[in-house]
Amino acid sequence: MVIKYIREGQLQALIISDGKQGGVRYALRGEWILDFIERYDKGLVDKDKFTVKLIKKTMKEALEYCEKNGIKTLDEYVKSVNKL
Repeated sequence: MVIKYIREGQLQALIISDGKQGGVRYALRGEWILDFIERYDKGLVDKDKFTVKLIKKTMKEALEYCEKNGIKTLDEYVKSVNKL
């Protein structure tokens, strides 16, 4: 069921292995799981993919990452994240 929710975009996850050397592997942050559980318990899983709280928190983390790494443009950010 976890994979189903990830593929539907209901549970946020990072793909860490594309499946070429075995199965697809995902990384999940604890806060993403807690946010999913909160939305699931409220019956919001099949409605809104992300809460406003999660979007704000994710954007704040992205901005902090950019400041820490001297990233100034969206293109630089995308290239940096793709290297992870």
